[in-house]
Amino acid sequence: MTKADSVDVISRPMQEYYHKQFGIKSEVVHICVDKPPSFAPHVKKKDELHIGHIGSLYSQGQFASFLRGIEAYAKKSKIKPVLKIIGGQPWLNQTFTANLAPSINLVLLGNISEEKAVKELAFCDFVYCAYPFSSSFRIFRQTSLPTKLSTY
Repeated sequence: MTKADSVDVISRPMQEYYHKQFGIKSEVVHICVDKPPSFAPHVKKKDELHIGHIGSLYSQGQFASFLRGIEAYAKKSKIKPVLKIIGGQPWLNQTFTANLAPSINLVLLGNISEEKAVKELAFCDFVYCAYPFSSSFRIFRQTSLPTKLSTY
């Protein structure tokens, strides 16, 4: 970093952080899609709730709480939750989810193109963005997350 003349960053807080830490000039660059992808009509069962997540999962404990929350809501509302994960973590698998929240249909999509990700997330009833609360992620929270979810 100290040898770079300039860098591209994704938020003003990141720009300020790099300038303060390294004295580097930077430009804020916002990710965008040239044109919205076309969507085929989706048919969704009325008793299903589709939830999307893209990116990293920072804490097994926090994600477990999220799963238990979905499970409780699904039981109370008599719906079948479908959780689509784009990206993810090596520890996330069907067994991890089934042990905590057996009613959730976990769909692991892995790393897919941005266009495919946008299509998958557009089908969801809501999109979740993991937020790391650990103090070790303080700088990351301030510099990287402000634009993450809005990008999708």
